[in-house]
Order: sequence, then structure tokens, then C-alpha cells
Amino acid sequence: MGIDLTDISLALYMDVMERGKFLHIEMNRALEKYDHLKRNEKAFIKRLVTGSVERCISIDATINAFSKVKVKKMKPLIRSVLRLFTYQIIYMDSVTDYTAVNEAVKLTKKHGFAQLSGFVNAVLRSILRGKDSLTLKQRESLEMPESIWNLLSDQYAGRAEDIAKSFLESDDKGIIIRVNKSRGKEEDIKELPGIRQICKEMGCFALSATGNVATLPGFEEGRFIIQDTASCLPVYLSGVKPGDTVLELCSAPGGKTVQICDMMNDEGILISRDISAERCLFIEDNLERCGFKICSVECADACDIKEEDTEKYDICFVDAPCSGLGVIGTKPDIRFHFDAEKLGELTDLQKKIVASAVKTVKKGGLLVYSTCTLNKAENEEVIRYAMSLRPSETVDVSQSLPSCFKNFEINENMITIFPGKNICEGFFAGILKMN
Repeated sequence: MGIDLTDISLALYMDVMERGKFLHIEMNRALEKYDHLKRNEKAFIKRLVTGSVERCISIDATINAFSKVKVKKMKPLIRSVLRLFTYQIIYMDSVTDYTAVNEAVKLTKKHGFAQLSGFVNAVLRSILRGKDSLTLKQRESLEMPESIWNLLSDQYAGRAEDIAKSFLESDDKGIIIRVNKSRGKEEDIKELPGIRQICKEMGCFALSATGNVATLPGFEEGRFIIQDTASCLPVYLSGVKPGDTVLELCSAPGGKTVQICDMMNDEGILISRDISAERCLFIEDNLERCGFKICSVECADACDIKEEDTEKYDICFVDAPCSGLGVIGTKPDIRFHFDAEKLGELTDLQKKIVASAVKTVKKGGLLVYSTCTLNKAENEEVIRYAMSLRPSETVDVSQSLPSCFKNFEINENMITIFPGKNICEGFFAGILKMN
């Protein structure tokens, strides 16, 4: 008896949407577990589950329009089955409509809900008949929870719709890598299959090839690292150079750590800290693979700075934990992890971290603060808080911005990069010079 791809997808989907697990982690585990599957079978699972998470808001609105029992009132398994197969009906041409309905009924019975199989059949057939005439609300069609939609609309007004649309276009980006320029000739990377340069200044390329990046020529030799274009920006703008003394906080998984080493040409002092011992191993693995020696990795709380760190560093980098609203395009389940009521706890943590970080920078040195969110309370307001703790000024980054960035705003010298098709994810960076 063959493997049921929809059953695998159902289990994975329920882990994410019903048990609150993270999609990218569970997807990697599932694909590793079922590594024996054919490439097209793994692609089917990834497309179905990721797509059903990404499109869950419009899917729920569609189901609610054709079902007397609303999605929130359904049993978790029935809700998940209807979501997965509604996605197939609306978005997957490779599956015929009536095959999707029949498979949904079989899966419902298989999991002990034969008494509800008629309900599943009726709802999906109603969707088949009426889906083309259904009109959704704007935020539903843009797959935006009300809390995130309100935040983006309040803070970015006319940009909110474009931001939301860009999250649905992120698959067109491909896999972004940054070349370690101190580790060899960039020209060799250009020979990789399906590659195109997207940022010359920072050495960023997009790979259209699918599969395991680790198997590509040059990866094991440390020639490049997977790193989104926007996340390369803070280190690039800092101007970190060989011989500097640098502290990096909240540094896992190590993409920026490697970039710092690369720009320093492996000369100087770099201390990289993260609170998670497990995540510190990722940093060490990346450093070992890329062959950089100057970095010492320490497992430590960024809120607790050592006395000997006081005004010791030329640059302190803080890539703060955040709500992640800039990376919804690649992590669509962030939509459902976001809790507006807990933002205050998050900004309190960010302020504690920068309160420690400002103490570590020499007079004339730099504090480089970045997040992957678009929430001003976690971005500009945290920078302003840091400025209230120590005499400092924001550094004008406008003249140093790489030419690949077209969609951004600069506010008081702080830059917000907006996500965009084929370019990057959403990101924020602010640089303070200590007076």
C-alpha cells in the first residue's frame, strides 16, 4: 500500500495550525523523515501545507460562506481537512476538483470521523459550485489577520496593501545567498545553476535551483552562506573593517556573524553571543564551514553585560528578537503566532537588550540595531530609547545604501526595507554613534 501524501500533509498541517508548532521547523523534519519520497512527492507536500497555511484566512472565509458550522466551531481534524482540500480546489490545478472531494471524504473516514464525511462532502461540493461568485474582504484576500492589518494600516497607511501583496509573492525570490568575498573569487559562484546577481555591493545572489543547497559546489568550502539580502544590510552599512573589536548580541544562527568575519577579513576581535546553547552550535558550524577564526561564540543573555565589556567595542551589533512581521512571506505561520497584546513584553525585552548594548560601545563607536519586523514600536522607538540612555546620534545611511534597494523609507536616518518581489524580506536597521 502506497504512502498517502495527503495524510502526511494533514499531520504536518495540524502540528502547525492546531498545535502551534513552527512551519519551517516541522516542514524540515517531515521532509527529512520522508526523504525516500520522490522529488515531486515532497514538492506536493510542501506546496499543499505551506499554501494552506499561507492562504488560511481566505480559505476560512470561503468555508464559512458555504458551511452552516463555522470554522472555529469545527473539530480540529475536520477543520484541517476542509482547509487542505479547499486549498487544492482553489489553487492546485494538478488535482481535479472531484478527486479532491473524494480524497477528503476518504481521509475523514480514515481518521474515525465517518459520521462527518457527508458534511465534508457537502461543504466542498458547495465550494465547488459557488467559489467563483464569492467576494472576500480586502484583508481576507490579502491573507491578513485583523491585528496585523490594522498595525500595518496605522503605521504605513498607503503601503499596507503593497506590503501584504509582497508576502504572497515571496516564492518568486528563490534562495538568497551571500558570497564570502574573502574566501575566493565571486566569479566562481556565478557558475552555479540557475543563479542571478541581485546585489553587487553586498555579493548577494538568488538561486532558482531547488533541492539541498548544501550539495552545491562551494558550500562546504564556505564560499557562500544562505542569507536574505535585507539581513545583510546592517553589517554592510556598519563599515566594520579588519582590526576592529566587535560584539554581536542575539547572533544565532550566524549569518551576520559570518558576514562580519568576512568584512573584517578574519582580522580583529569578534565576540558573538546568543542565549540559546543549541543555537550557538549553528553559529559555530557556520564559522567552521566558512573557515573564520577570529570569532569567539559565547552562550549568554544579551541583557546581562559583563563589567569588562564596558566601552570596550568599536561596534556592537544587536539583531533583536522581534515579532517577525517583515518575513511573513517566507514564514507564513507568523500570521497566526502574532499576538498584539504581547507586544509590550517584546518591546520591554528589546529595550533591556539595547540598555545593555549601549554600555559596551566606545566613545565614537557604533551601536547597530536591527530587526526583521515592520512594527515601529520595535524599531524606531527602541532606537530613540537607546538615545535617551547615552549621548548619541543616528548615522545617516542614505548615501551608503546599495543600489538594489528600491522600496524603503528613511526616518531620522533609520531605514525600513519593505519586502518586495524578487528583492528581499522586510527589515529595519538603525545605527547610533556614541558621543
